[in-house]
Amino acid sequence: DPKAKADLEEIVHPLVMEALKGLLALERAKGTKIALVEGALLLSSPHIEHEEFDLFIWLSVPEKERRRRLLASGLDAKTVARRLSAQADLVPPKIPNLITVDGKGPPEEVAKRVFSAIERYFGETLTSS
Repeated sequence: DPKAKADLEEIVHPLVMEALKGLLALERAKGTKIALVEGALLLSSPHIEHEEFDLFIWLSVPEKERRRRLLASGLDAKTVARRLSAQADLVPPKIPNLITVDGKGPPEEVAKRVFSAIERYFGETLTSS
């Protein structure tokens, strides 16, 4: 139900944004240079303050691979179909600080591409901890 989903997001996403702002402020105070926040649905939400973030990364993964991953995670076929249907209209927003990264392949390969995109954007080498 799209209306119920929108109503829920209108309640939840502003609360998530406030919590994120607090967490990011704490990380900045500790001297953290880069904090990664996972939130595909948040990126498309009108309730998120994009100016709070330096960079957005959109992982582009074909539906066939998303379906395979969801089924491999243990979800049943009906749940997977419902989830993919609900995400069918998700497209990256048109914002200047968004980079699309190929999300196909094993997680280790995707992580390398994400780190590489971050390094190119900020012009510095990252080390993971």
